[in-house]
Amino acid sequence: MSSRRKRKMKKARNTPSNQSRDIDSDDEDSIISFRADFGGDRTDYKAKIIDQLNGVLDLLCDKKTSKSGKWRMKAYEKLLDGCSKEVMTEFCAKNIDVFTDRLIASIKQGSTQERCLVMRAASVLAVTLGDEAEPLATALVTVLVAIIEDPQHLEKDVEIHKDGTVIELEDDSDDEYKLLVSSFRCLSILIFIFGSDKASLGALEICTEVWQDPEKPDAFRAAAISAWSLIASGLPTRTLVLDLYEQTMVELVAILEDEELNISRLAAGEAVALLYSAYFEGMESDDAELGEFDPWSDPSSDAPDTAYVLETLEAFANEFSKGRSRKELKTQRKHFRQYKQAIEEGDPPTTKLKLKGNRMEIVGWRRNIVFNSLREALGTGLQVNLVQNPWLQDQLGLDVARICSPKSRDTRAAKNALKEERKQNLKAKCNSRKLARDKKSEIIMSGFD
Repeated sequence: MSSRRKRKMKKARNTPSNQSRDIDSDDEDSIISFRADFGGDRTDYKAKIIDQLNGVLDLLCDKKTSKSGKWRMKAYEKLLDGCSKEVMTEFCAKNIDVFTDRLIASIKQGSTQERCLVMRAASVLAVTLGDEAEPLATALVTVLVAIIEDPQHLEKDVEIHKDGTVIELEDDSDDEYKLLVSSFRCLSILIFIFGSDKASLGALEICTEVWQDPEKPDAFRAAAISAWSLIASGLPTRTLVLDLYEQTMVELVAILEDEELNISRLAAGEAVALLYSAYFEGMESDDAELGEFDPWSDPSSDAPDTAYVLETLEAFANEFSKGRSRKELKTQRKHFRQYKQAIEEGDPPTTKLKLKGNRMEIVGWRRNIVFNSLREALGTGLQVNLVQNPWLQDQLGLDVARICSPKSRDTRAAKNALKEERKQNLKAKCNSRKLARDKKSEIIMSGFD
């Protein structure tokens, strides 16, 4: 092995990483492993974070720096950095009115880049506050809805020259698209965290109008469907089964059938799986009306036949196309296999975590949709929120006692047993795929006889 190759391998080993494996890996038994420890006395560390967040408030409230978009963005970056290191619920709740006022002001007068940063900061603050996010959610939802319905009503970006001349910049369609996608992501998180059923249904209508519009860009429609799924995952099973299933299944399947919507297709498949998972939840409930609902054999339903939905999902789970990259097709096949299993067998997806030495699972479509949405918003702050944020732990169904107890770490025997189980699962998976390939090969060769 060359010395250059050795240096590269050594560098790769020494590179820090919060997550040891990729959640989008094709290995169904992959585990998201978090390595850092948040134990011990963190009083001094919290004091440093409080000083950093007080500096953020000073920048946002100062008469000089608050007028500069550059300084405001620097303040929001520091806010995100502080919230990624420690869950400061008490501090954020104490200053929620100031944060809310400054966030709204920045959305109204900032550049598109600043507005997108503000919306991410608002999402992180909402997760940090959890059940105490009402003032933030109430004030921002109205602003976000106005942007989605008419992004042109915002003040245009301006450039100020040294001589004081103010030049209004022309609109950029790409910037407008980024702003709308960020608005949908932030709106869905705020509604999910602190939205009543009535507010959630209203937000769902806004999302539905967008992703049903064929003139909207593919990625924008995908963002609207993802926002719809997150909001819907917080609604009761009865609402999902008896109302949303009939209202949206036709349009979701239409998106699956559209060959040009490669990005929206994945989001639509996830929404379909969520609705069918609610059907399986209804089967286990005591509600007689839910028990009578059956998408497999309901002649009065206008929704597509379930057998046809399965055929569509299976086609995408086995799709091969020269016009798309290998990575895209691999991701599509993996996800659509999960969607098909959700409808055919009622199998819920499972995300495996290794947190402070403990192996945990996030089970079910609802919780996995929440996890993936908040994971994207929190970024590097995901780990500290999983350990310290009771609201997030409750939403994901994590065992708080196991997280807090160092004695609950897996023993060597348990680890070896888990390794052996994963080895056997992988072997069985390889054998089943080999049999499927052989069968397919026999069918193909039989055509030449």
